[in-house]
Amino acid sequence: MTNKKFSNKEAINFGWKMLKENLGFFLTIGAIVLIVSIIPSIAQEIAKKSDSNSVKVILNTINLLFQIVGILVGLGLIKITLKLFEKQEVNISDLFSQYHLFFKYLVGIVLYSIIIVCGIILFVVPGIIWGIKFKFFPYFIVEGYDVIESFKKSSQITQGSKWDLFVFGLILILISIAGVLAFFVGTLITIPIVSMATVFVYKKLKSEIKFAEDLIK
Repeated sequence: MTNKKFSNKEAINFGWKMLKENLGFFLTIGAIVLIVSIIPSIAQEIAKKSDSNSVKVILNTINLLFQIVGILVGLGLIKITLKLFEKQEVNISDLFSQYHLFFKYLVGIVLYSIIIVCGIILFVVPGIIWGIKFKFFPYFIVEGYDVIESFKKSSQITQGSKWDLFVFGLILILISIAGVLAFFVGTLITIPIVSMATVFVYKKLKSEIKFAEDLIK
């Protein structure tokens, strides 16, 4: 039986600590992420109820544009968490700094989705396992790896930790749900906690692999 490579409690505590230390910054970031996430759903719902084709075209265009912005913001948020973990200075502009990775990430997310769908077809469980196995590929992309190498690296660092990552994922889902139930205002708090807890686990798993490689050398 392998030793646990990270602590859920430490990860959540780290997320909470970073939130308190950067409260104003994270509230701003959380508000931007929340707005970008909500607008596509609102536009889609209004488009469904509208009888005007021109209005539907405009709203569907807005929906598509904000989905693209959502991807860029998601990548930017990963960049911010990585910089904060390394105690580097961050700015709001960092949230939109990863636009150059858009198509690389798009290829990655399509590949990731295909893997998940194939896994679900194979009686669901493989889909969950593969989803966990490759879940950190966006972090490697932001850190400069190509798509295939990002998948390989994610597979490497998650080896032996899939059950722990599954439990960790459930905890993050519960935290996120709590934020939504608090009239969405709670998401301003839960988004940074979840984001920083995730980067904590990513860095922890990555350091374990590096430590093992150093021992071999």
